[in-house]
Amino acid sequence: MVKMFKGILIVFVLCLFLSSLVVSAPVQEKQVDTKTLYEEISGSYEFYVDGQITVITFSVKGGTLYGTDEDDGEEVEIEPVDLENMSFEATNMDGIYIGITFSRDEDKKITKCMILTQGMEVEGTKIGG
Repeated sequence: MVKMFKGILIVFVLCLFLSSLVVSAPVQEKQVDTKTLYEEISGSYEFYVDGQITVITFSVKGGTLYGTDEDDGEEVEIEPVDLENMSFEATNMDGIYIGITFSRDEDKKITKCMILTQGMEVEGTKIGG
């Protein structure tokens, strides 16, 4: 009887130990290849704002993503917020916050860019690529 109790106790302790390993195992996050993502994002996007077309070109310099508004030529550094969800943010020279999210089409190509600024949400479409 004592031998059986020891066996059950050992199995119980072993189960507790193994379950603690499963619970405490680190969650591996999906790694995003920033260089590849930035290259996929790079290009010009057309936005229709108040009946007019605005073109913003995204480019990479020194491993950093930038956006340039072709109307005024202002180049703004684009900072990653959540690379897995392709979310970014920027602040222009006037101190205005800009939220930026890219999306893929059914062929897994980045073709859309959503910009949120000053309460407006505007979707742009990648052109020429």
